[in-house]
Amino acid sequence: MGLALDEPEDGMNSFNSQGIDVFMHQSLVDQLQQFGGVLIDFVDNGSDQRGFTISTKNKPDGLDCGSCGTAEGGCGSET
Repeated sequence: MGLALDEPEDGMNSFNSQGIDVFMHQSLVDQLQQFGGVLIDFVDNGSDQRGFTISTKNKPDGLDCGSCGTAEGGCGSET
């Protein structure tokens, strides 16, 4: 399975995340290394919640689930 945000070009690095082929420019790969790299997955929680998720392995300071939740729910929860 592949996810295309742009057409692959010469000079892009390729890797596989969760069975999905990923192509990125080296400068973006270098920027993401400080966050442990990128995780790409496909989720299927029914017809209203189906698609690709793109995240980093380590969240930037202040953006982890411990800091973005509310009393009613955690990250991604709608209130």
